[in-house]
Amino acid sequence: MMQNVLVTGAGGFVGAELVWHLVAKGYNVAAVVRSGYGRLGPSAASSRNLMVVQADLSKLIDMQCSTDTIFHVAARSPWAGVSVDSMVRDNVLATRNLIAYAKSVHVRRFIFFSSLSVHGEVAGEVVDEETPIGNPTPYGLTKLVCEEML
Repeated sequence: MMQNVLVTGAGGFVGAELVWHLVAKGYNVAAVVRSGYGRLGPSAASSRNLMVVQADLSKLIDMQCSTDTIFHVAARSPWAGVSVDSMVRDNVLATRNLIAYAKSVHVRRFIFFSSLSVHGEVAGEVVDEETPIGNPTPYGLTKLVCEEML
């Protein structure tokens, strides 16, 4: 049976690479982008096994497509001019909505791309699940909240 995969953040560097890898492996992919095609490029519009969906994940989600696995790659990063409010909206609210969507369509796997930023100031040389959290940035906090929701 063909797997149906949804990839958020498909217009970004990691998301686009993941989308093209999955398409090459024969998966049916719904690629969620904020607008345009981003790094997917305009050829995505005519690619077999690929449907590009423009969506604002911070609003209620109804993708209207069968989904077995979600790769949640989308995030609002802390670039110059990006407010804490926009990071909360595009990271925390978007993830909350995506979790609700995943539950409503009985997604089998939800893979969340987080960030080392959740750990804040790291004292040691190795970072793993046991690394203490110390003074994370607002971005790191939004990713940590997302991890906790999952």
